[in-house]
Amino acid sequence: MLRVWCLHHIVIIGEAASRVSESFRKQYEDVPSRRIVAMKNAVVHGYFKVDWAQVWVVIEKELSPLQQKLSLIFPNCSD
Repeated sequence: MLRVWCLHHIVIIGEAASRVSESFRKQYEDVPSRRIVAMKNAVVHGYFKVDWAQVWVVIEKELSPLQQKLSLIFPNCSD
């Protein structure tokens, strides 16, 4: 269930990143929008080929810095 929950939220984050404008991407180049979308696509279309070690690295090491960057961009949004 933990894996399903994690993948579900990676898909949501990736889908949101896929909908940001090109101007947003250029303005906030330190937000890795394209990498986020690529991860979502790998998870969605990878089916039984999900690299769980890589997923866990993203969860442990990359989500917190991403949240910090986004909270600076969108300070009025809640956690």
